Amino acid sequence: MEEINFRLAGDTDIDKINLFYNSVYKKNRDKLEFTWEFNTAPAGKAIYVVAEHNGFIIGTQCVIPYYVITYGNTVILTGKSEDTLVSSDFRGRHIFEKMYALLIEACRKNNITVIWGFTYAVKPFLKLGFQVPFRSKMGLLVLKPRKAARYFASLSAKNTGLDKLKITGLSFASYIKALLLKAKAEETRNLSFEQVSLNRPDFNYLKNEGSFGLKLDTDFMDYRINKNPFSKRYTTCNYMKNGNVSITLTFNITEENVGYIIQLYVQPSVTKRELKGFTTSMIQATDLKDCSALRYWGFSHNQQNREEIDWLRSCGFTFIDRGIAFVWLPLTSDPVLDPRQFVLSRMASQGTD
Repeated sequence: MEEINFRLAGDTDIDKINLFYNSVYKKNRDKLEFTWEFNTAPAGKAIYVVAEHNGFIIGTQCVIPYYVITYGNTVILTGKSEDTLVSSDFRGRHIFEKMYALLIEACRKNNITVIWGFTYAVKPFLKLGFQVPFRSKMGLLVLKPRKAARYFASLSAKNTGLDKLKITGLSFASYIKALLLKAKAEETRNLSFEQVSLNRPDFNYLKNEGSFGLKLDTDFMDYRINKNPFSKRYTTCNYMKNGNVSITLTFNITEENVGYIIQLYVQPSVTKRELKGFTTSMIQATDLKDCSALRYWGFSHNQQNREEIDWLRSCGFTFIDRGIAFVWLPLTSDPVLDPRQFVLSRMASQGTD
């Protein structure tokens, strides 16, 4: 068998990479979508490694440079792991490990301090020395129970009849919470729909000393939301109080007509009563009213993320501990960031759904 070649990829490899990706995932990612995701992030182009055999790509692994910002407004360069994929015909040949060895070397040369990401396949990352400090939680508010039950049941071919029955029960229980929310909440009229930058010279969305998060400035919002070729169904909804934004929430609606909360920020002065009114009014004022469910990527590893879960529970959301694992690998001998202080949202997801 001929040797497998491991190397850094360039723009001339995009078509071959997509051919491999699409053949495995049965998707249709094109050059525009690849270029957006991997080559246009504000912190720079992705460092992309391929494994090649007989001129064909048989493995991929990359890191997208992402800026994070601390509570004290220090900006740090990190890297997000993406496009982890090895051909099933070449499993057991340590391709993942060899791609990552080259990738880690390139990341260090580019001053990336830590690699982080999300995965359901934890074992390969643990073998490379990654930590798994926490997992996400799935938040759910069902708006149309029958459609939601069918959607959630279809997410896994392994769902048994009993599983589907449980999903149906959960969907109707969540729907009742949505009805109670609508009945009790007061209408909020002070809504606006302008996109809000959560990092400005005069404002930082992080609330607690020691915390850090993605640098959500206008450059990042333009990349992640405005220029995203995978979806144009992003909406930002704000609650205005005394002329200022007190709540801002960005959501996306998928092809399956399911809403996803991408980012949520609530000023400390907002009451849960105001948040309930905002949530019901937002749903009625936007295309969310036609969705089967509204979903949320929740985390409980730090105070700010726990508060978000608490707020949404008060609005009728149900949370399930069936989330994706977060992986973390420091590249310096003296790490400056604590992963449990990473304030996260779905803004850190791949953005392709």
